Amino acid sequence: MVIRYLTEEHKMDANLFKAVGYGEFRPVSTNDTKQGRSNNRRVVLIMTNEEMLK
Repeated sequence: MVIRYLTEEHKMDANLFKAVGYGEFRPVSTNDTKQGRSNNRRVVLIMTNEEMLK
């Protein structure tokens, strides 16, 4: 949804993005509590420029 929003609403090039889903494999909190589950529902954006990739 985040990439769709950026590409459709802001006309950004979809080739600039990569989506990776970690789901249950990289939690930041326990899933035993409502607050922990809430903490695990997140989107992490890592932004870089082309020069850093060389």
